[in-house]
Amino acid sequence: MKNKGLIITLIVLLSIIVFLLATFLVLCINGTITFNGGFNFGSRKIDKIIYEETYKLEDVNMIEVKQKAGNIIFENSSDDNIKIEVYGEEKNDAEVSFVNNELKIDYKAEGKGGWIFGIGKAIGDVKVYIPSSYSKNIKIKNDAGDIKVSNAENADINIDCNAGDIKIDKIKNATIDCDAGNVEINNLLNKCNMKLNAGNLKIQKAEIKENSNIKNNMGNVKILEINDIYIDAKVDLGNCKVQKNNRSSNVTLTIDSNMGNVKVE
Repeated sequence: MKNKGLIITLIVLLSIIVFLLATFLVLCINGTITFNGGFNFGSRKIDKIIYEETYKLEDVNMIEVKQKAGNIIFENSSDDNIKIEVYGEEKNDAEVSFVNNELKIDYKAEGKGGWIFGIGKAIGDVKVYIPSSYSKNIKIKNDAGDIKVSNAENADINIDCNAGDIKIDKIKNATIDCDAGNVEINNLLNKCNMKLNAGNLKIQKAEIKENSNIKNNMGNVKILEINDIYIDAKVDLGNCKVQKNNRSSNVTLTIDSNMGNVKVE
C-alpha cells in the first residue's frame, strides 16, 4: 500500500511539472512572458497586413483558418459582410482561397528570427470579422497561439489547438481539442464535445440542449451556471462537486477528469 501511495505521489508531481513546462512554453510563444535586459525571448507581433478582403455573408458556407504560429481572432463585423485581415511579412506567408463557397486561410509561415521552441519569432495574426447572424461552420487549427472568438451564437465551431488559450464569447455548438492551454467560454448555447490534455476549462453559462461531452486529462473543469439537465461526472484524482442534477432529464452532459477538480454550480 505504501508503494502504491508513493507511485501515485510521483505521478502527480511529474504531471504538475509537465503542465507547468507546457504552460511556460505557451506563454513564451504567444508573447505573454518576455525576458528583458538585452535579450527578448518573447514573440514579436507583425502589424503589416498582407491580405485584406471582404465577402458577402450569403456567399460563405464555411470558414477555415490554419495557422502555424500566431493568434487567430474572430471579431464582430460592423455590417453584414465577412472581412479577412492577415498579418505577415511577405505575401506568400499565407494562402487564401474562396472555392465552392468555402473560405480558407492557410498561414504557412512559422515565424522568423526565433530561437529554440520558436521563442522570439516574428509572428502574424489572422483576423476574421463576422456578423453574429453567421450560422455556418467555422474550422480552426492552430499549432501555437491563442484563439479568440467574440460572437458566434449561431455557428458551429471546430477547434484543434496544440498550444495556446481559447476564449469564446458566445457559441452555439463547440467541438474543441486542446493539447496545452486554458479554454474559457462565456455562453454555450446548445452542445459541446471537448477534450483538453493540459489546461483548465471554465464555462460561465451553459444551455445544454443536446447530449454533450467534456474530457480533461489534467486540469480543472468549472461551470458557473447550467440549465436543468443530468450531469454524469467522474474524477479519478481530484474533487467533484455538482450542485444540482436532474436524473430524469433526456439530455446528459458527461464530464470525465483524470486529474483535477470538477465543479458545476
